[in-house]
Amino acid sequence: MGKAWAATDEHGRLVTVAVLDAAVAETPGWREAFVAAAESLGEISEDFTYTYADFSAAAPWVAYPAAAGSSAEMLFRALGVDYTPVPTSAPPSVSAQPTSAPPVSGIPHQVSGPP
Repeated sequence: MGKAWAATDEHGRLVTVAVLDAAVAETPGWREAFVAAAESLGEISEDFTYTYADFSAAAPWVAYPAAAGSSAEMLFRALGVDYTPVPTSAPPSVSAQPTSAPPVSGIPHQVSGPP
C-alpha cells in the first residue's frame, strides 16, 4: 500500500516520508483516507504535524520531522494497514551509497510553521 523513507530536506534536517503507492492512490477513497489520516494525526498532537506534503502527486506523500518518531508508522496504522519495518544490518553509509528519494511531483513546500 505504501512505503516510509528516511530522508533529509533541503536544509539537511532528517525527515520521515510516508508515500502512498500510486496504484492504491487511484483506488476510490484511498487518497482521501491518506490525507484525512495525515491531517488527523496533526490534530492529536503537534508532534505529529507534517512539515511537507504533496497529496496531489501520483504517489501522494507526507513528510514528518524525524524527531516525531513513528509518525509514518502511525499514519499507515491509522489506515488499518500493518506497518513492517525492513531490518537493516548496518546503517547506510552516506558517502558510499547513493540516496533514494520518494517520487515527487515537484519541489516539496512547507505546509506548517517552522519546527
